[in-house]
Amino acid sequence: MGDDRLVRGITFFCVALLLLGGLVVAPAALGAFPGTNGRIVVQKVNGLDTINSVGGERQQLIGEIALFATPTWSADGTRIAFVTNRVPPDLEIYSIGAQGNLLTPVTNNTAEDTDPSWSPDGSRIVFGRVADMVSPSQLFVINANGTGEAQLIPGLFDDSTPAWSPDGTRIAFARATAPGGNADIWTTPANGGSPTPLTTDLTHETNPDWSPDGSRIVFQRGDTIVVMSASGAGQTPLPVPTGAQRPAWSPDGTRILFDVAQQVWSINPNGTGATQLTTAGGSSLVAQAPSWQPIPQGGGGPGPPGPGGGNGGNRPGTNAPLLRRSLKAALTTNRAGRYTVFAKLSVSPIRRGDTLRLTCKGRGCPLKRVSLRPKRSRTSISLLTHLRGAKLRKGAVVQLLVSRKATVGRATTWKIRAPKSPRVIRSCLRPGKSKLTRCPG
Repeated sequence: MGDDRLVRGITFFCVALLLLGGLVVAPAALGAFPGTNGRIVVQKVNGLDTINSVGGERQQLIGEIALFATPTWSADGTRIAFVTNRVPPDLEIYSIGAQGNLLTPVTNNTAEDTDPSWSPDGSRIVFGRVADMVSPSQLFVINANGTGEAQLIPGLFDDSTPAWSPDGTRIAFARATAPGGNADIWTTPANGGSPTPLTTDLTHETNPDWSPDGSRIVFQRGDTIVVMSASGAGQTPLPVPTGAQRPAWSPDGTRILFDVAQQVWSINPNGTGATQLTTAGGSSLVAQAPSWQPIPQGGGGPGPPGPGGGNGGNRPGTNAPLLRRSLKAALTTNRAGRYTVFAKLSVSPIRRGDTLRLTCKGRGCPLKRVSLRPKRSRTSISLLTHLRGAKLRKGAVVQLLVSRKATVGRATTWKIRAPKSPRVIRSCLRPGKSKLTRCPG
């Protein structure tokens, strides 16, 4: 029945592969909520990353030897729900903060829970559940704190990949009315009621996502992407590469994300401007099941993405703008040797007047602190020479801070956990302050 059936084999047959680092992808279940476009969360091999709106500035959100799949942002852009078997063997729903903090289990049972999607107020999550290999998937709703679980639609049909509408009144999902049959896109009242079919195509359809104004739905039909009105009228296939799947609308309504061959693309809803955002280059560069962070207008979140990566705009509590710089790094962990090395460390762009501070504390550090003030502007600057070849051991902490007068500086901290992947923390430095603080979004 397509990739929404694949999840049933993940735990029952493929746990061993996952623990060895293999990637098995569950389907997406998303909800596009209105706002400014923030960061894009993607699933990779053994973890979740975030990227900026043009596919750069990749940052690790969480990394463990387990499945992390189908992440989706809450409407306020502060949390991400996703599927994982980090506590084997069952698939459960978890949530995590936008900075990789406050990892929280939502479900805990012997069934396979998949496809989370937030309610607009962030209080509840709708998801799919498969009791065993022969049972159909059913939709459930649960409070975000893990209480108050209830089945959404009673019955024996195979219901999956739910997506909550931006106004909170309806839930779109995929339904197969016959065992092993093709699925179509349906909607149902969020508070229970009779579902309504929107499509009747003979091709398997799944992964619906609402436009932020609730007027349209994008979904996957076979290996392509289709846009239609919320009533099911005007079904229009988009000219995307073959194999496109898991569409997700941008919060500002101007773009649609999807993935092809384990990489993320975006396209205009009218079918123009298809652009590949990420590029393959190894298992660590896999990017699938994208979801775009909504930053509510006037809600105190980050401003729109600035050039060169990062977010521009003002932040609550200060009139200073966030420095528009992209901090890029590539790290490799030698599990046998139990150390991590930097393969790339750069900042772009660089402007005269910027200050860069690189610190390293702990075992394997070749330096304690380096401060640089570039005398001229340039496209980018590499700091790898200060860490090249350094075998960083568990407990070491590397931090790169880029600051500038009258701006909110940007910092990235890598906490080395070899043989595990490092933990990556993004933070901000307010003008006149010496202590880093959390960056919204």
